Amino acid sequence: MPQKKSLVSQRRRVFEPSGLAVSAEGANGLAVSASERSIMKPINCNFYDHLEVFAMRRQPVTIVFREEGEEVRLEQTIILDLYVRDSVEYMMIGSGQEIPLASLVSVEGIALDTFGA
Repeated sequence: MPQKKSLVSQRRRVFEPSGLAVSAEGANGLAVSASERSIMKPINCNFYDHLEVFAMRRQPVTIVFREEGEEVRLEQTIILDLYVRDSVEYMMIGSGQEIPLASLVSVEGIALDTFGA
């Protein structure tokens, strides 16, 4: 099974105005490769900050996300962890389900698309 890298403990990626990541080094000192950055499709850092707070507090939240078939799904749960596996950012929720962050629509009424790219 591939290793997962926890995002809660990693330093934030820094983006230049051009949109290119200039630093993606985690707390463990491992750098994220350019190919991983292009595959990850990172979400807005301000939105991600909200996810980190919900995960740290283990606060029950309502999550709206798109499943593979584009079906919109709603879950009332807690966020257990945020991490990267196989170059994709995920959240682990209370049921043990992994949700790719790129599939999120909103968390606790905070819509991802209101933050822009």
